[in-house]
Amino acid sequence: MPRSRLRTSVLATVVVALASTVFVACGGGGGDKNATSAATVINTSFQGYPSFAGGGLPPVIRDEVLQITFQGAIDDGIFGGYYVEAGQTAPTAFQGGRLVNGTTVAVPYYAYANQAAARQALQILDNTGAVTGTFPGIVGRSVDDPRVLVFDPAVNASLSALFGVTMSQGFDSGIQYDVYIPANSGLTIGGIMMPSFGSPPPVTVPAFDVSQSISTLFQAGAGFLDRPAPAVMTITTENTELISGVAGFDPIPYDDTIVVRFTESIDLSTIDLQTNLIIRNVDIANSQQPNGVLVPVSYTIDSALRELRFVPQPNFGAGPFHIVVQVIKFDETIPTEDAMNIRGLPSGAAATQKALSGLPGIVAQVTFTTIFQAGEPTPISIIENFDSTANQNTTFAPVYNAAEWFANGVEQLRGFAINGEPLQTNLGTGPGARVQFTFQPPGTANNLNPNCTTPLCTYSSPFDDNTINNGINPNGGSRVQLLYLTNGTELPNNAPNALELVEWSPPAQTAAPVTYNGYTMNVGHTGNGDLTGGNNAQMTVIYPTNWDFVNPQNNWILPLTHPDGVSPPNKSPILCYGPAPYTVTQLSGVFIPFPRLTIPFDLDDTRTGANSVGQTVNPNIIVEHMVPAPHITQNMMVNVVIGTNETSPQPFRRAIGKPGVNTAVALDSVKYHTRMTIAKKNSSAQSNYYNSGAPATSNIGYNSITVQPALAARPANTRIELKLRSATSAAGAGATAFQTYFDLNGNLNLASLAALGGVGRAFFKFEVAFEADLLTNTVPYFDSMIFGLTF
Repeated sequence: MPRSRLRTSVLATVVVALASTVFVACGGGGGDKNATSAATVINTSFQGYPSFAGGGLPPVIRDEVLQITFQGAIDDGIFGGYYVEAGQTAPTAFQGGRLVNGTTVAVPYYAYANQAAARQALQILDNTGAVTGTFPGIVGRSVDDPRVLVFDPAVNASLSALFGVTMSQGFDSGIQYDVYIPANSGLTIGGIMMPSFGSPPPVTVPAFDVSQSISTLFQAGAGFLDRPAPAVMTITTENTELISGVAGFDPIPYDDTIVVRFTESIDLSTIDLQTNLIIRNVDIANSQQPNGVLVPVSYTIDSALRELRFVPQPNFGAGPFHIVVQVIKFDETIPTEDAMNIRGLPSGAAATQKALSGLPGIVAQVTFTTIFQAGEPTPISIIENFDSTANQNTTFAPVYNAAEWFANGVEQLRGFAINGEPLQTNLGTGPGARVQFTFQPPGTANNLNPNCTTPLCTYSSPFDDNTINNGINPNGGSRVQLLYLTNGTELPNNAPNALELVEWSPPAQTAAPVTYNGYTMNVGHTGNGDLTGGNNAQMTVIYPTNWDFVNPQNNWILPLTHPDGVSPPNKSPILCYGPAPYTVTQLSGVFIPFPRLTIPFDLDDTRTGANSVGQTVNPNIIVEHMVPAPHITQNMMVNVVIGTNETSPQPFRRAIGKPGVNTAVALDSVKYHTRMTIAKKNSSAQSNYYNSGAPATSNIGYNSITVQPALAARPANTRIELKLRSATSAAGAGATAFQTYFDLNGNLNLASLAALGGVGRAFFKFEVAFEADLLTNTVPYFDSMIFGLTF
């Protein structure tokens, strides 16, 4: 609901009163000047830690006030005192709001008169580094609690005029922000200068921890304020703003930039260059685009999400050409049409997105004329709308899962749809369901016997074996590698999917509550172990040599060096969790979960390769657990990973040692009783060859690929990789190698397109890989693609 920013009588305040009337009290705000502990933050109104293992930051409402509580009362008189309305003696109470259990709660505060100084003391910084400087907002002290410092990020016109602060409708959705109070800020509590709190960006998102400490990091979500629908403000070019005449009709340079401005922030993911914001060269047409060829462009949006800049790739051509820019509104009463509208950001308590204002049809159109530029090649574009499977390569065999190309009548190319939840009983349904499998080692499974009477039954946490640990790690800590074979008896045959959860099985189905700080889990492929199916093969006691199989996943999370300094980086394991606390919160059951993997591990046992002794094998899986010293005593036993079968036979499957040490000190023959959960995170697809229609004698240039939605607007925590190759025929004659245009980390490689060009290379195909977000079951997608070429 809308919030009152000022008392009713304040809105007509004269700005000059700001400099002349401030409220300054005698003394220090009721704090004990000798209490050295008063200048300490004891609470923040936002949570900067994941609420569950593997989760992201729980967001604050976009225009929610932040509250920072100190141990003592904040001194009066700092930052010019509190602002006082002209003719009044008491400080003016401004009002923000918070969302508490779904209800808007008013937060009244006294704003400081010197906002420039206050915002230097309490700095809110963009953790992504995309925006420099402090976020605009009003800093004040709570009316109700003198210990609470308030930051209000929503600055309306009245507050902006009063304090000279840039207008703002709140934090930007989805952005992480840092709270930073520098040393010598002028913020005093009980007469004591507040020491430095937090730090400038970048700040790492804290790991999940049930015993969370004070946060200095938060993420913005939806907002209270109901934004108006966005409208087109202007359509110009970078050049037309600098010359006289009527914008849109003066000749513009052959490489000018088109600029479209909106009145409100827009959702970049809703911009589509084939449906709602069209830039067309109407002097060039082909059978696919009879009304004019779409201009190949790259585009960016400003930090306020209001200004789009379109750069032709490589330019508009020799010309002169007529370039028509159209912004189109679709009928909101027709759901399929409404879905194609340009939309604003989520706003209001329900976080709704309003479509572009205006009646259905062309709401804005400008025609630009380019100047003649001799010698420039002609730009053309090839379009893929995914409105059929005509261009899908049906013979392509993906490593993991096939992406969905025009599936169920939806005009998209999208990642394989997944569902379910690994930490619940619902694993999902249909092809996208999760799969769980258990590894029950041979021997006596004591954990399945509730009346277990052997000594093993006294173990009640995953890291306690008193006998072995006292002999190896008297100071505590543990490192263990557990091997799982791809021979069909331990891991399912041909299970190329993402491992997201590993669980252990406690004896007598009972666990004890305990927290292991600094716990890490590494997962990787190896060729070691049971090479010929016999019982005489085992892992080596030198930890790094067991990571002897290339991990394709390291192509996008490649460490600078192998963590053990031995194997090449692409043979290193994946750090799937930690270092971070691991708390055993589930206390009973056949299986108890380790932390959910923050980076799910890509299983791939369909490959072959040479292991450390040169034998050709399929890769096995190693899951490595490490707990640093000091030791933790639980049930009079010290932390080392235990097994659950007392009588497991050979081969040796477990290497035990100290954390951080590369050589295992001992081996034993105990295997884990384990359950693993895998999901279909990865999928891919490939196209047939497209014919650009350029003459066989032409020197073809590949200049751009525009994907819709824009890569920057893909769903959070998802990834996309796009590769291209070119050829001189539809059968692939003279094909180039696949060139990576953008990788899974979002790195764009424009130079890769140069390798595709050449005389006669008029045919091209693409290959795309998708990585889904397993936490939300969200998959990335393309609505369309535009390929820009010249000849």
